[in-house]
Amino acid sequence: KTTPVHNMLGQIFNKYRCDKGGLRHRYDRVYSPALQQLRKGEFNMLEIGILRGESFKAWLEYCPQAQLYGIDIFKRVPAESIGILQNERVHWCKCNSIEGPFDEFIKMVNH
Repeated sequence: KTTPVHNMLGQIFNKYRCDKGGLRHRYDRVYSPALQQLRKGEFNMLEIGILRGESFKAWLEYCPQAQLYGIDIFKRVPAESIGILQNERVHWCKCNSIEGPFDEFIKMVNH
């Protein structure tokens, strides 16, 4: 018996204790159909709000060729304490998604 794709993503979210999974928000039901065609290919994904990096860990596993970009203001958790930000497929910057300035974001996406 095969695992439905949204269940697989939900299991990955839960594995990394990400709030997007079945334990909390159940976004796997939305993300799986949207990413099914993309997930094994090369693409870029932006996540606004990194917190402790749990969802980056999940995305790295679920989308093995994706480049992940993230922005956060890092007020609750300092960037230096988030190990996953050192992954070669993870790109991040300190930026406020609402107020800017967006200079750091522009540098990140144009690297």
